[in-house]
Amino acid sequence: CSNCVKHFTQEFKDHIQEIESLGYKLVLVSADQGESLKQISQQTGVPAQYFYGDKNNELAKQMGLVWKQQERLQPRLLESSENSNTDFLLPISAFYIINAEHEIRFADLRPSAIPVAKRILYKEYMPILKAWKE
Repeated sequence: CSNCVKHFTQEFKDHIQEIESLGYKLVLVSADQGESLKQISQQTGVPAQYFYGDKNNELAKQMGLVWKQQERLQPRLLESSENSNTDFLLPISAFYIINAEHEIRFADLRPSAIPVAKRILYKEYMPILKAWKE
């Protein structure tokens, strides 16, 4: 969605090197697939290697992070998922810091974070990344 594109562009694109210099790996999970993920990469300026296509929202479902999308957006969900998202589910905005032992050290879940301003911002997550650096 345009909110995700704006969020990735404003809050992650210019900070990838800094994130990685602290020893973290950035993974942006999206319900989009194939060509749609390539388009998101182009729109955001974030290289495609950082995107993971969560086909059918399997990861998001396992983590309890999905919600049913409005009917008016169902055609877009089908298109962006290459017709695999027939449940019309989308993941909520979530940000995790996971250590090398696969333990969640920090979680920021914002179910109503449709506007970009309500999602986690660089000024919020960077101090946390620095504090939790291992």
